[in-house]
Amino acid sequence: MGRLWDVYLRRGLISSICTGLQTLRGKLFDLRQGVHTTKLVRIETLITDWRECHDYFPTEAATFARLIKTANITPAQESFMDIGSGMGRILMLAHEMGFREVQGVEISESLNAIAGNNLARCVKGDAPIKLMQGDAATIEMPQSVSVFYLYNPCKGSRLRQTMANIRVSIAQRPRQAWVLFNNTAHIKDLEEELDWLVPHARFTAEHECAVYNVRLPGVKGDREGQTSSTA
Repeated sequence: MGRLWDVYLRRGLISSICTGLQTLRGKLFDLRQGVHTTKLVRIETLITDWRECHDYFPTEAATFARLIKTANITPAQESFMDIGSGMGRILMLAHEMGFREVQGVEISESLNAIAGNNLARCVKGDAPIKLMQGDAATIEMPQSVSVFYLYNPCKGSRLRQTMANIRVSIAQRPRQAWVLFNNTAHIKDLEEELDWLVPHARFTAEHECAVYNVRLPGVKGDREGQTSSTA
């Protein structure tokens, strides 16, 4: 109820109703999968240095599916990474979609442990899912990944460095790549300086979402960087 009340105070009744429905859909997802992912967790309870980091709350399954469809990604041909993977919901969904490799990096040790338990419950067999516990602003991004997903995990210098790490990975092994954002509140502030991120599409779901194509010298197969918008 705390989150709903906060949304009501900041954004009004309609937004609080939408948030309540989002939470209910998340609870139903958890019930079907036999996992636990739907909960708001304040960042200050998870890590000591939480400067420029954001609270945990999971992405809606429908929003994630729409991002993948909007980007026109064929999962079986791509490797996926969730930056700020939390309790693992997006990793489960990416696995279900058939990405050939799925990875997650999460700054919180406790959330990463929960993700491990969730994946053990609902993902059967020898699934190619890798969990890493660490700060995306300081790690070396895998050179196999072509689809990077972020649900607004951080801002400012931390977000800037995270994006720089993605750029380095793609520059070291040139490839077609996408960056998918749920909630563009802070990445929009960096779009002008991150000119290697070419906006492909935007739409509004639980937040404004954006699909970016990566355009670096030597990267083949880039799509046209024209922006489209849908409601």
